[in-house]
Amino acid sequence: MRVITGKYRNLRLSTPANNRVRPTSDKVKEAIFSSIQFNLPNAYFLDLFSGTGQMGIEALSRGAKKSVFVDKNLSLVRENLSKIKDINHNSDYSLLECDVLNSIKLCKNQDLLFDIVFMDPPYNSSDISDILKELSQILAPDAVVVCEHSSTISLPECVSCLSLKQTRKYSSTTVTTYLKNSI
Repeated sequence: MRVITGKYRNLRLSTPANNRVRPTSDKVKEAIFSSIQFNLPNAYFLDLFSGTGQMGIEALSRGAKKSVFVDKNLSLVRENLSKIKDINHNSDYSLLECDVLNSIKLCKNQDLLFDIVFMDPPYNSSDISDILKELSQILAPDAVVVCEHSSTISLPECVSCLSLKQTRKYSSTTVTTYLKNSI
């Protein structure tokens, strides 16, 4: 696993020794970042269920202003961030080692708004719609929410302030992209 492009291009990232973390494949990652490339410069990027941190690191590499990594265990994220010499904790990234719904509350309490949210919940997760509803509290105007999920799950066309933009299937993985509705 590596950073595809940007200032950290070709940086090799540590991967899990077990199957508890399912990193996004390079093919899917490239497709996701191609679809959000114009939203990335100076964006606040939220990496939910971050696992290895590869998506938030890729966002920073491609020009995001800040990435916030959320997972119950951030050891792989810390290990991968430690490989980047010119990165600054707090100004370039933040770590929230907790469950996703609590992280949303913490971000709301800190008045953080995100331009791009990437979420890759466990494939057996049944609460994706609930998470999408809660996200509405911390989304900047014109925010993009990208959800990687099992192809066996169908997500709704509208959730709270989010409207479906596109759905792309990659074998057993589907990427669903939402846009925040203008009020």
